[in-house]
This record gives sequence, C-alpha cells and structure tokens, in this order.
Amino acid sequence: MNFWSRFVFGFLLAQVLPGLLGTFFISFISASKKIFEYSKQIGFTDYLGIHAARLVEKPGFMGSFVIVSMCLGMILYWFNWLLLARLEQQAEASDLAGLEHLKCHKRPPLVQILVWPFDILSELCVLFFGTPSFDKMIRRERLTLVPPEKFTQLSWIEDYYLPSALFLSNMQFALIPALFSVLIVFFDSGLTWRRVFILLAVYFLIGLIRLLARQQLISLGRAERDLLSGSPKV
Repeated sequence: MNFWSRFVFGFLLAQVLPGLLGTFFISFISASKKIFEYSKQIGFTDYLGIHAARLVEKPGFMGSFVIVSMCLGMILYWFNWLLLARLEQQAEASDLAGLEHLKCHKRPPLVQILVWPFDILSELCVLFFGTPSFDKMIRRERLTLVPPEKFTQLSWIEDYYLPSALFLSNMQFALIPALFSVLIVFFDSGLTWRRVFILLAVYFLIGLIRLLARQQLISLGRAERDLLSGSPKV
C-alpha cells in the first residue's frame, strides 16, 4: 500500500470512522435524559438529529468531539490487536494454531451471529482474567519469521486482508453503544413492531460484522502460515 491507501483504509476507515460512531452514540447515551426532557416524544432518528444539531452548535465542542473520536478509534485499534494476540496464543496453547480452532468458531455462522454478546464476554474474561502474563498478550509478528525473498508476498497478503479485518473488528465494538442507544430510546418511547424490528436488525448487524471480521482475520492467519510453511494448505 502507498501512503494514501494506508491513510484512507488503515486510518480513516479502520480508526476514525469507528471512533466517530462510537463517540457519537456514547455521547448520545450520556445526554439522552436531557434530550428526552426537553423534546416531545418522537422517533429514534429524530432524537439522533437533535443530538447531532447540538454537537455542531459550538465549534469548540465539535473540535473536542473529533479529537475524542480519533482517540477512541486508536484505542479500539490497539485493543483489538491485544485481543487478537491473546486469542492466537490461546489457540496455540492447544497445539492448533489459528483462530478457527477456538470453540466459538466451530459453530454454524448463524449461531455465531446470534450469540455474539456471550462470545465477546467470554473473550474479555479470557483477556482480563485468564491471561497469566503480559507475554501472552503479544502477537508474534510474521515479518521476523519470513525470509527476505517473501517480503513482497507477505506485504500483499497483509494489504489484502488487514485493512478490512481491522475496520470490521473496530466497528463491531463501535456499534455496541448504538444498540444501547436504540434500547434507551425505545424504553422511553415504547416498543412497537417496527421498533422491535430495528432493534433486532442492529443486533444482527453487529453479529454479522463480528463474523466477517473473524473471517478476515482467520484468512489472514492462514495465508501467513501457508507462506511460512512454503506450501498452501487446502
């Protein structure tokens, strides 16, 4: 990738966009009580519009919002690398390298989509309570293991899989506050069949994004291992 490709795909899409979405919905949750008090009962998108209008009223506040969003995007980026390293080492501990060998990834795709909150909680427990030392949170970079004549191939593999994997991995966490925002509005305004459908759609979307993120990370890991072994595995 050249500079502009890394800037667009590796920074704007993979970090800034998830950070903006996450910060927007977190700030909406924090201001929701005041918005409900001073607004008549309206739809979910109308509440979001009111909150967005308040954000752009003061340029200084908007500037702070952008800075916080960028910081949140970078934190999500680092956190996902931390989680990836821990999960890879957890898989290696069972003598089966690769995220595809984890128990949560051996279920049908639809099941993985539907039970994503339990999988995330399980992985967070492994990370924060099941990590014996800092060494278990460090990812072994393939670049140090690849011979110089394969640098170009490794670079192509990472450029192909990594930007989308990071974007999707960060987006799954950034959309969780959106799910809580939907719940807060619907509990205040009441539930209808249409609102239940929207709630389930957001829930399913997060699970789908998580599934796609893991597919990209597993494909990346397999391609890297095949490159190191010298022969692709079918």
